[in-house]
Amino acid sequence: MRGTAEPAPPLLPQTAPDAGAPSAPAPREAGVGPDASETVPPAQPSTELPGPALPVPRLDFGLLDIGRHRIAIGIEHLSEVCLVQGIVPMLCGRPEVFGLINLRGAMIPVLDPHVLCGMPRAEQPPTIAAILERDGRALALGIDRINGIAEIAADDIQTLYHDADRAGVMTGGFLHERDTVSILDPARIFARPDLPASGAVLRARRVAASEDARAFLIFAVGGAQFGLEAIRIFGTVPRQAITRDALTCGACLGSIRYHDRRVPVMAAGQVFGLGRRAVPDRPEVVVMRFPGERLVGFAVDVICRIRLVRDGETRGTAGIFGGTGRLFSKALVDPDGEQTFLLDADALEQDTDLHRAALLSDPPVPDAGRAAPPDGTVQVAGGTVIHEALRHVVFHAGRLLATPILQLVHIVEPPTKLTPVEAHGSPLLGLFSVDGLIVPLVSLARLIGARPAVDPPRARVLLVGPAARRIGFLVDSVDGIETSTWWAEKDTDLLAAHGVVKLRSPDRKSLVPRVDLERLATELVF
Repeated sequence: MRGTAEPAPPLLPQTAPDAGAPSAPAPREAGVGPDASETVPPAQPSTELPGPALPVPRLDFGLLDIGRHRIAIGIEHLSEVCLVQGIVPMLCGRPEVFGLINLRGAMIPVLDPHVLCGMPRAEQPPTIAAILERDGRALALGIDRINGIAEIAADDIQTLYHDADRAGVMTGGFLHERDTVSILDPARIFARPDLPASGAVLRARRVAASEDARAFLIFAVGGAQFGLEAIRIFGTVPRQAITRDALTCGACLGSIRYHDRRVPVMAAGQVFGLGRRAVPDRPEVVVMRFPGERLVGFAVDVICRIRLVRDGETRGTAGIFGGTGRLFSKALVDPDGEQTFLLDADALEQDTDLHRAALLSDPPVPDAGRAAPPDGTVQVAGGTVIHEALRHVVFHAGRLLATPILQLVHIVEPPTKLTPVEAHGSPLLGLFSVDGLIVPLVSLARLIGARPAVDPPRARVLLVGPAARRIGFLVDSVDGIETSTWWAEKDTDLLAAHGVVKLRSPDRKSLVPRVDLERLATELVF
């Protein structure tokens, strides 16, 4: 019977047995050794206790995209990634060579990884170069995009075996975020005598003995340059339009879909507080990991490179900035005066607005909440309880309320221009224009019989319904997004509430009246 296939071995150097090590005993030939009359004592069980399991080593890789393919390079060989300003043709007959770039005075050959891997040559010259270094020599690979840094267990790496005489540059691979990633071995590239490599020692070269060097992803926003530690980055997304949706408000531009997950995208210039705040129509997005595997994207002008930074290279910025300056406390200043402000990932995680935005991202694994019967519902006293993990917007409109986030089209600030409607005591406040539509503005607090706040500083308008009948509900404040454990259709003490929802948040009241704004919008008669 065919057994289960064993996993592929990790990518480790193949070594010959030590000559001094004891060899395994040879099999006993027939007629040699003890005969059948001899008594062989049974083997005694070992009394030694097994030692502690050795931890599986983990390896850091830089992830780079070439066309539709994703490759990985050991971070110890990847010194930096930079924009290509121009390539000078090189007198070389090798199809793998694009030409030369000038990197801080060093002439670095740029190779085409497509040709190195046996594929047709790239149609266009590269715009980004990944700089590799080994044994005092340097060369570059022309790539299309930086994807980030991945920490991979050695056991998760699968080896590709090559003919010894025709060894390729791809030595193995692994799965990362549902993508297949091929490992490129720089040693095999540098070992080829027919390919050029620079003898220049680059200033940013990684020293293996140095423990304080950290890889940062460098990107530009509105004329300013920032760096974020690469290990804290979930990934980077190519240029695309940001979808304006219910999340679009303030610094949040909307959301994107990334690996089948909804990710809110923030205007980086507005969040960081430096540089011009204009956002490109199709920005690149740097996606950062937040606690609980939640995600937040930052819209940036361009992703520049990966750079290794040591503590001794940075300068403090404390006391220079206030407000958003807390998000970065160190900066790099190059000899040419170029400044790079290093973001503090811990400070980003602790920022209240970014934390709330992170809660809007989809979790990595659907959470079914509490166990429920097969149909997801159960009859209890007072109504039907539906066990469902849904995101709800939590807000104040005279009191704390919640509504499913999928019901909202947008969340906007109160209008500055409003055509009033004279109707004493009516919840209808007037008409205003948004997205080219004339929209009624309704006080939700008045509608449900609660007392609205007077000129609340954090007031927002929740837009609900199709374009033909869009309604704006004015609320005192939007307090956050919470995931429900269950919700129930039952009567409450509110005139317009349609049940209650059990929220998971430990720091606020967990049982909140649930308002069906879509239903309210269809029932309103003015």
